[in-house]
Amino acid sequence: AFAKVILFFRFSLSDILFPFILELKYPIRLGSSIMAFQVLFAMPAILKYDLLTMSLDKFILDIFKESGDGILIVDVYGNILNCNETSREMLNCSMIQLRGEKITKYFKQIDINKNYNGFITQINKNDNNYFSILSSKLSKTGYQLGRMYLIRDISDKIKYENELQLNQKILEKAQEISKTGNWEENHLIGEIFWSKNCKKILGFKEDDFINQDMFWERVHPEDRVWLQPLWKKLEQNGEPNQSIYRIILDSGSVRYIKELAEFIFKNGKLFKTTGSIQDITENYLARIDVEKSEQRLKEAQEVAQIGSFDYDLEKENVAWSDELYRIYGLDKNKYNPTNEGFFKLVHKNDRMRIRETIKESIQNHTLLEYDHRLIRSDNFDVRIMHCRAKISYDENDNPIRIAGTSQDVTKIRKAEEEVRNSREQLRKLASHLQRAQEDERARISREIHDELGQELTGIKMDISWLSNSLEKPTEKVKDRIDSLNNLIDTTINSVRRISSELRPGVLDDLGLFPAIEWYVDEFQSRTKIDCSLKLKELTPDLGNDISIAIYRIVQESLTNVARHSKATQVDLCLNIEKNNLILEIQDNGIGFDNDVINYEKSLGILGMEERVNILGGTFSIIGSKKNGTKINVEIPNSLKF
Repeated sequence: AFAKVILFFRFSLSDILFPFILELKYPIRLGSSIMAFQVLFAMPAILKYDLLTMSLDKFILDIFKESGDGILIVDVYGNILNCNETSREMLNCSMIQLRGEKITKYFKQIDINKNYNGFITQINKNDNNYFSILSSKLSKTGYQLGRMYLIRDISDKIKYENELQLNQKILEKAQEISKTGNWEENHLIGEIFWSKNCKKILGFKEDDFINQDMFWERVHPEDRVWLQPLWKKLEQNGEPNQSIYRIILDSGSVRYIKELAEFIFKNGKLFKTTGSIQDITENYLARIDVEKSEQRLKEAQEVAQIGSFDYDLEKENVAWSDELYRIYGLDKNKYNPTNEGFFKLVHKNDRMRIRETIKESIQNHTLLEYDHRLIRSDNFDVRIMHCRAKISYDENDNPIRIAGTSQDVTKIRKAEEEVRNSREQLRKLASHLQRAQEDERARISREIHDELGQELTGIKMDISWLSNSLEKPTEKVKDRIDSLNNLIDTTINSVRRISSELRPGVLDDLGLFPAIEWYVDEFQSRTKIDCSLKLKELTPDLGNDISIAIYRIVQESLTNVARHSKATQVDLCLNIEKNNLILEIQDNGIGFDNDVINYEKSLGILGMEERVNILGGTFSIIGSKKNGTKINVEIPNSLKF
């Protein structure tokens, strides 16, 4: 009979009678756990004067056995009177332990005088779980019987919400780092959602409301002209959009935006548009600079006729620049470059040499550099190519990559050959002229020494005869005769000096070393500059060409010392090293600027350098303001010194 009464009230009078009788604050229905609980405790209030004295434990367990929510019944003082199994599991206590305990002992921040609707709290002994509490007063005709609490475990919900918030923060941070933002437009209600960073990219504040007109005001006028018609077209056919346009911020700065968008239709009508934007200003401008640089490089390669290549040794992939295809006379769209294909283009007489050169560079870790002849595929013209490449290695020292350039140097090599031929002809001419000059100097020296010297000697003898033939000459005549004799002696000495400088007889009669010793002594006497001379005696004859060249270099060097260096000491050393004749001349003068002397060489220095070059040697001159000037000459000789 009691159960029938319960069912009657549950299905007939629940929505009207129980809220009125129990004076419930919130409208509730028996379909919920709370209403079932109210029915349970409302019926004794009707059937019996004191509801709280009636034991309904077994009945409560039966009613709320399958409920996932916890139910707690407390009196007006907050003491727990009864609960269901779910509550005991939440609190990890038995009914005996719970009965009579304050509800505030178990739940944080609970006020027994308040009604809660979705209040979130935790159990005092457990900080990991979260619970949502819904409470309501139980009263009858103004008399409060107690409170009921509906407790729901929302830990998973809080966890998911926290994870969602964390993911949202991560997403926002990722968008901020990547300079991206997302947006979504709902066409049914006409609203647009903009992410936080999306607004920032467009120059708006986080709490700004942005409509379409405000967005289009940001777009650069030149891009707005083509972008708006494009959007209208895309919204009609629903094609995904990818475009790059500019926006102008309030500061006046221009930014480049890359946008992606997709359109969602329902029942043939546009329902939603989702998209993302990215600020690619720096990358876009850098890409433009790279494209310009690549274009300039392409033009420079075309002008210089230089192509580049990259050979991946591991994957056997070869990449050529456009200019390299043009140089080789190949169509980029038809020819696939390979290593073996390259050797087929090389002249057959150069293939083995190139392979050996590559092998040697790999073994020695040196720069790969070689010339080869190329037979063009389009006109079979033979060209000369100069290749320079760097070889890369892995951690095991195995070659993995060869990257470099290949230049058409046909004209350059022909020009170099012409220059070499011209230089060789000029060197032969210079050698011939120097020999002719030396022969002419020797002839003039002999004529001056023999003929002019003899004539001056004859004049001196005639003056002496005249002096002896005069009877009682006056003092004036004697003085004039003595003056003439002195003048003739001076002239004879000048003739000897000029003759010796043109071609010292000691060079022809005694050889190079006595000639150098004689000239150094004369230099010291004439200039008062101390000279230190070290000569290594050589048994074989050096030959006329080497002897004359060394002597003239010593002569020109000492002349320059006397004219320009302001030196007080000169050291000369003629030695043999590794069958090469080495001449070193060092002074302690004021020196000179090496850059200037290398740019503006005097005729004397050029003459010395040319003499050495004719003999196949090397010539160098080094100046220092602290250490003076040093001349080094090295001449190879086949003689066994």
